[in-house]
Amino acid sequence: MKLLALFFSLKGRIPRSTFWCSKITVLSLYGFGYRLLDWYLQNSFKEFTSWASFVEFAVIATVLWCMFAIYAKRWHDLDKSAAMSFTWFIPIVGTIWVFVQTGLFQGTNGPNQYGDNPLAAQEEQDKSPNNVAFGLLSNGSRIEAKGDLEAAAAIYNEVIAKYPNSDAAKDAAIALRVLNERRT
Repeated sequence: MKLLALFFSLKGRIPRSTFWCSKITVLSLYGFGYRLLDWYLQNSFKEFTSWASFVEFAVIATVLWCMFAIYAKRWHDLDKSAAMSFTWFIPIVGTIWVFVQTGLFQGTNGPNQYGDNPLAAQEEQDKSPNNVAFGLLSNGSRIEAKGDLEAAAAIYNEVIAKYPNSDAAKDAAIALRVLNERRT
């Protein structure tokens, strides 16, 4: 998900990790940026108080929208409407309930009415042939570093045989050539 969509769009789903990272980022930027902006406006616009108030209002409105967008996508991951965010305003119980639901519960497995599972895309990418080939290549390098040159050569040959047109196969061929030079 693109950064602008993450912070400004109400569509889509985000997993818990993205939710927490986004929330912490927005609140940190707001905390630091607001203090800096407040200091700047107090020192620069003493006679332009209405302008300074407008800028502060715009910053607060932007932060609130970003937080609502983050929560909306998190509720969507739980297969619930973004309107659930308003339960936050129920004193004590609502705040605790929203925290537990959005911050601790796992999202819906598989696609739901709000989109595909955001974790499924990452899992599919991890299982792509190129990533698997580079994983094998990495294992071969570790085994070679431990001194088992025969096992490393077997892994490099496996990468070349199973993934002949991949970048990992090219790297495996180079590693195999270097390994053969070390053996002689």
